[in-house]
Amino acid sequence: MTATLPASSLHGHIMSDTEWTQILTAITAAANIEVFNSRAISATTNSISYGNITGASQTFTKHYGSSTSDVGVIAFTSHRHSTASIKATFGVFDGTADHDTHAGINLTAGKHYYWGGMAKITGLAAGAFTFQMRWKMSSTTGTATIDTNDTLSLYVVELAK
Repeated sequence: MTATLPASSLHGHIMSDTEWTQILTAITAAANIEVFNSRAISATTNSISYGNITGASQTFTKHYGSSTSDVGVIAFTSHRHSTASIKATFGVFDGTADHDTHAGINLTAGKHYYWGGMAKITGLAAGAFTFQMRWKMSSTTGTATIDTNDTLSLYVVELAK
């Protein structure tokens, strides 16, 4: 949503109810943010299909409908893989669909890599959601591991249109 700005900046312009409503709605939506951050997650995978990262989720209440706002998710993850050159893809599940946030290739076996990315999720109605962090590998060779040397962060924010 966009706020209609006054046609003139002359002293004495009185904002209309519509202008105030649009501006306040945009500010409220932009201020709606929830954060998950942990170094206490332990997980492993060698799946080529998305699987949950147990314990890595964030509940979020979207205040406005799909015509007024979208949801942005920003994720940061780190992990290591026992085999070099395996691509890891990370994302979130909103209860109905997976949304990729980022991917990267571990160039060195056993080394911790840290990546981040984001996704814009459209079409969600107002209401409560749980955004579950998920991951998958490009190959079933070896094992990917998240341990207490790794950090997982998830930021969920309502984005005014």
